[in-house]
Amino acid sequence: PSAQSFGSSGRAMLWLLSLVAALPSVQVDVDLSGATVPFPKNWQRSFGSGHALLGTRADWQAHLKRCVAELGLRGVRMHGIFDDDMSVEPARGTYYWYNVDTVLDFLVAHGVTPIVELSFMPSSIAQDTSRYAFRNRGGYKGLLSPPADYADWYDLVLAFATHVLDRHGLGTVSSR
Repeated sequence: PSAQSFGSSGRAMLWLLSLVAALPSVQVDVDLSGATVPFPKNWQRSFGSGHALLGTRADWQAHLKRCVAELGLRGVRMHGIFDDDMSVEPARGTYYWYNVDTVLDFLVAHGVTPIVELSFMPSSIAQDTSRYAFRNRGGYKGLLSPPADYADWYDLVLAFATHVLDRHGLGTVSSR
């Protein structure tokens, strides 16, 4: 078949293959009798998970356990711990920690350090409920607004820190 029959993506692929075919060959010699050097496994320190609510899912949890067992994962950073879908503050001054506990308890139980990003703004205390990081209608959004009153933000962060310290203890929180 001609390049025309593949359409524009097919022509682009043929062009790319012609470039690769024109490259000179390279010979690589490896001395397997030489001294070895440990390979740094930088990925073990931390993975970026994305959205905190993912940590409540059984499939995510299964994948994390596999990463711990097979890759030596020691930390996970995620955002959206205060996002509305985590149900942390459905009404001003009312806190629910069920989803936070589900995620953090799971991580700690598997020896994984939670790297907590205090985001996004709960709509119950937001100054502007129209500014989102993501425009996923019906799904994850990430409210970017500052709080309407910084005292409410302070109260939320204090309540969160107090809850996590009460639940996991200073030794666990400070060592992770």
